[in-house]
Amino acid sequence: MQKAVDEVITYYEAKDALDAIIAGIEKNDLPNLILLDLNMPLMDGWEFLEALIPLEEKLKDKVNIFILT
Repeated sequence: MQKAVDEVITYYEAKDALDAIIAGIEKNDLPNLILLDLNMPLMDGWEFLEALIPLEEKLKDKVNIFILT
């Protein structure tokens, strides 16, 4: 059976996840999959997606985002 991912990393703050994605772009080490909760404190899921817009070309065809709520 094929696994969807090799490692699961959990971030409790959307800003921390965003910082990790930006660092991953620089290191060419991006996640295959992001499970995004729309109801998060401080920065909600919609704000997180908006913050990814400038990174869209670098994430396109590399990262799948599934929205959960």
